[in-house]
Amino acid sequence: MAFAIYGFLWVPMLFSPHPLSDPSHGRELALGANSLEWRLATFLAVASFAPLQLGALALHTHLARTPGRRCSLVGLIWILALIPIFAAFAGFGSFGIPAIGALVASGHVEALQVLDQLYKEPFVVFPFLAAIIYPWGLALFAVGIWLSGTMTRYLSGLLVTVSFVSTASFLDVNLAQVAGPFVQIAMGLLLAISLFRAASGPAEPISGAVLSGRRPREFEN
Repeated sequence: MAFAIYGFLWVPMLFSPHPLSDPSHGRELALGANSLEWRLATFLAVASFAPLQLGALALHTHLARTPGRRCSLVGLIWILALIPIFAAFAGFGSFGIPAIGALVASGHVEALQVLDQLYKEPFVVFPFLAAIIYPWGLALFAVGIWLSGTMTRYLSGLLVTVSFVSTASFLDVNLAQVAGPFVQIAMGLLLAISLFRAASGPAEPISGAVLSGRRPREFEN
């Protein structure tokens, strides 16, 4: 359910504008954010962090009894640790930038100084870096899925693609911004379906795998 909700929350981003966000394009960014499409899409994208974290916990629970459990655990910790740091920055994008855009559109160009000052804040580098690297927790999950032998391996490729596209999208790569919502929705729905099917039975290690330095009981003696 968590991954299905995550995918659904990304649907409005298909219709949102994607203005450049670097400091030299502050006016374009503010005016682009001053729209219903931006407000709705960015708010729901930030809200999607909640089901993403719950979904990551569910995915790790499934992988915890397989050879992919170590990568899965690191991926879970990675995501849970970095998303709250990025969320502090993302909240400003959902509410602060549209408010600045509304002021600029009404003739208060001096409101852009708030946006300019944002880039000069000494600690903004931390949520900025978190935004770049948090998606790669999904790549660690991709390795866990590949090693597990309990889920379709094409999901590994999809999660790596989502990691790459998410980072590139945040860095204003236009093609990634266009493709981003599609791969996010696909990831959410396909993981939801895969985990729903897997819920009918426990995950089992692949044959002959070594767990914690010992062979599974069925292979002893």
